[in-house]
Amino acid sequence: MVEQKKGVSEDWLAFWLAVIIFIISLLAYTGTDPLGWVVSTKEWTDSSKAIAPTGKMYQSEKGEITKIDGNKLTIKKADGKEETVTVKDPTIYKVGDTY
Repeated sequence: MVEQKKGVSEDWLAFWLAVIIFIISLLAYTGTDPLGWVVSTKEWTDSSKAIAPTGKMYQSEKGEITKIDGNKLTIKKADGKEETVTVKDPTIYKVGDTY
């Protein structure tokens, strides 16, 4: 006698999980990065810069500290633009350090 399977198979669960993760990962192109693993290829000549995360909160090094004003740090990025970030304890940073 042939036994009939009940429920959803493991293959279908894996397929639908992959589809859901793919759809969620597309949100990275709207500016949000819910999963944190979406990367973009930037530069192929330097292997350390070849793959970088698209979300700002997942990037490890932002730039060099150029000014400290209270809890606000002004950072000069590699592309020359400046960004101001707020930190909890500014005493652990000094001008010239990388953030």
